[in-house]
Amino acid sequence: MVEFYVLPDDARLALQGYCREELEGVPASDRSLPTVQRRRLLEQHGELAVEHLVRQLRPDVTFQNANEVRRNQPGYDYVMDNRVRVQVKGRCWVQMVDFQAKPLSALRYWESDLFILANFAPLIDGRWGKHRREDELAPKANMDFYIAPTNEIMDLVQRRYGSDSDTRIRLFLGTCSEKRRSRHHCPELAVYRNAWHHLIEA
Repeated sequence: MVEFYVLPDDARLALQGYCREELEGVPASDRSLPTVQRRRLLEQHGELAVEHLVRQLRPDVTFQNANEVRRNQPGYDYVMDNRVRVQVKGRCWVQMVDFQAKPLSALRYWESDLFILANFAPLIDGRWGKHRREDELAPKANMDFYIAPTNEIMDLVQRRYGSDSDTRIRLFLGTCSEKRRSRHHCPELAVYRNAWHHLIEA
């Protein structure tokens, strides 16, 4: 049984406020949480959440910040057991899991062995603006993770967009209407939700 990372209330409320303002059409420049600060908040807590997860599922391994090995490493954030390179992303979009995929020719970006996305969206109330009546966006008890071998994400990018694409990879959730029309919608990502075995076997 996994004990999920607990997002501090101040961070959760800040992310929820950003979500509300975005869905209610507040311009980015006028939002209470600047976009840059939101990105840093997600990065910080994404890394803490993944470290918390690794300590439970792989208590036998070392888990080292990649910057302690080599500064400004774009392809991965942590090194597990001195051999498994882990890329971490923190995200919080209420109707989708979303991340940017660089072209496969950008080799340094794809140097990791394991990709882990920490998704905080389940923790916040997304029932604002056009989604105010969608009960599926009510807050849940736990966040979730998307865990995949990096080579499988690369294969997905290759099949979908080709090796030279710089694109978004998205898994639209629930009844979101965009899943039917967006070329970025990748239902294949769903199999990686809380796929602990990829971390345990890495």
